[in-house]
Amino acid sequence: MARRKGEDTFDQKRRRMPFVAKIKREDPFRATDSREINAMVKRIAAAGETFSLAGWREEFGYLLYYYFPTWAKARAMQHWIDRSGIANRPLPRRYDGPQLTVAGGTLHPQM
Repeated sequence: MARRKGEDTFDQKRRRMPFVAKIKREDPFRATDSREINAMVKRIAAAGETFSLAGWREEFGYLLYYYFPTWAKARAMQHWIDRSGIANRPLPRRYDGPQLTVAGGTLHPQM
């Protein structure tokens, strides 16, 4: 696949923003936790650039990476992650409301 002129590729972003903060977590975040993380990333990055990446490594589990252009910003984000305990917060609650039905059965049966 050919790269378009002026396209900002993943590799270019990683070279521009080599400093990383990481969150290790096996389970999904609650919506409020995701909003809190995004707000903190915006606050720390200020008017600067940032990007995030989600990944999985068998030996490490699920990781969220937040890339920043300076060591100080990545360190501030990592400090907040460690201090807030966001990686250890509870799971989202399971939906126990009414289910959609199709032809007498449930569209998404509960497990």
